[in-house]
Amino acid sequence: MASINISMSTKALCLASHAFAGKYDRTGREPAVCHSLRVEAGVRKHDEITRVIALLHDTVEDTAVTAADIANEFAEFGEDAAAEIVAGVLSVTRGYTERSTGNMVFSPPPADTVCDCPHRKCVNNLHRYDKELYRDFVARSKANPRGRHVKIADISDNCSPARIEGLSEDEKGIVDERYAPALAFLLDPDPNAAYLTAKQIERIRLQEQAAAGREAETDMRAEADRKWEEGR
Repeated sequence: MASINISMSTKALCLASHAFAGKYDRTGREPAVCHSLRVEAGVRKHDEITRVIALLHDTVEDTAVTAADIANEFAEFGEDAAAEIVAGVLSVTRGYTERSTGNMVFSPPPADTVCDCPHRKCVNNLHRYDKELYRDFVARSKANPRGRHVKIADISDNCSPARIEGLSEDEKGIVDERYAPALAFLLDPDPNAAYLTAKQIERIRLQEQAAAGREAETDMRAEADRKWEEGR
């Protein structure tokens, strides 16, 4: 029997579809894999490995798929390609640092062993892992060229009106507090760009607005003085 050659993208689509079978997004309105498809559409102008990463970007975080599973699935396309896919997927997967070793893991540990305390001052002996700070996670995504493109497409879809409409009020707050600053940081091509908080971004916007207002007022006064001089 003749062998059938399946592209990387097709294999990724099959893997994502199987991994998310029966799962719905947090709004409960559509299958979870629909988000993956839209993120892939957002990076369609990029190379195939980037598109594969987009299709798989939530699999390690939200399903039973592991990094090893992905490496095995794509080994037939060569070690380099498989390694790039795994690195890209992990760059857009929020990690957990194991306290005893300092190593980062990506498949979510049991929830009761993870510390996600706001101020990172937890001394709970049951907590064996610290969840990666979101800004550190986004910075790690940006450091991977393919991961950066995928994360931009991911956050852009999460911020779309259709997605926001189905969120709770608390979840809608995440869009302004978390996603907007992250997207601004990712869109800035400067690798040394500062990661600004939502409050810092708003402060800068207000400062620029005030400066523009003062400049307009100065121009109006100059124009009034010019007309007055012409009328003398």
